[in-house]
Amino acid sequence: SSRVLWTLAVTQFIKVFKNYPLEKLVPRIDWGPFFHVWQLKGKYPNRGYPKIFNDECVGAEAKRVFEDAQKMLEEVIKNKTLEARAVIAFYPANSVGDDIEVYEDEERTKKIATYTVSANKPKRRTNPSLTRASPIHCSKATRTHGMFVLRLPRHTGI
Repeated sequence: SSRVLWTLAVTQFIKVFKNYPLEKLVPRIDWGPFFHVWQLKGKYPNRGYPKIFNDECVGAEAKRVFEDAQKMLEEVIKNKTLEARAVIAFYPANSVGDDIEVYEDEERTKKIATYTVSANKPKRRTNPSLTRASPIHCSKATRTHGMFVLRLPRHTGI
């Protein structure tokens, strides 16, 4: 389980962030999923943020919901209603088929986790696609698996 992975594994690198400043995260927000949820999709060349605001069909509405979201983010930061916590870790790893095997030690003698990764390839495909496990290469190669967890719990004052 992932809990064992975080508490028992000896890692090459692990970093814990507690109460990371939200103002540093806001400029890094990917607004694409936000507009997707609102079913706002600009037509070429006005796709994606911030070009979507120029779209003659959805631009005005995209701008309105974006400005509302900015106001909400300002309130969250001002009132400290959320706090950002994160863990970043890197472990020795290898690919075995579509699986990623993660190890406790650099010699890869103790496997601590296996992630089964589905290729999720569409039936019709014009470009070849790689599975998420592909970049890790064969089991003889020296590779590292990076992972992160970001959590935004309500601020408890603790």
